[in-house]
Amino acid sequence: MPPARPDAPGQVRDQSQHERQHEIKRGVLHHVVGFPAEAMLAQAEAMEWYDFAAPSLEAGLPEEQRTTCTFTTRIAARFSGVHLHLRAALDQHTRIDAREQDTTWSCIYIRLLAAGEAVWLPQGSTVCCSCSIDVRGECSHYTLDVSAAPPGEPLAAITSFAWSGDG
Repeated sequence: MPPARPDAPGQVRDQSQHERQHEIKRGVLHHVVGFPAEAMLAQAEAMEWYDFAAPSLEAGLPEEQRTTCTFTTRIAARFSGVHLHLRAALDQHTRIDAREQDTTWSCIYIRLLAAGEAVWLPQGSTVCCSCSIDVRGECSHYTLDVSAAPPGEPLAAITSFAWSGDG
């Protein structure tokens, strides 16, 4: 889910200006630069983690990972996709954040639901992304299973999406 800072708490968003200005297609990995902070619904979570300082290659660079990212929406909005960006800690002093810094890595937005299918989520809703990553072979394989719920309600499955490579 897009990590985020709302520009006004409780503000209702239907479709971002960015989406209206650009053709953002469902099920496509869109490489984005300067993804608008106001389009982010929740704070970022780590989907994929590698430890380059681990004592062994196997310990630090697993071939398979399964993670669950749980987000709480900061504003009321229609949920339609996820924003992915690289954040890396190379050592105690060196950090890379592809969303905040000018790097050679691009950020990716995946439109999971068409505009008419977007799920309305009040402020404080939960979005859960179960992630599977398999880096064996020539190309990495990713799967997301997404569920969501308004505050106090049980999670309901929304969609699944899989892709290979970086888009």
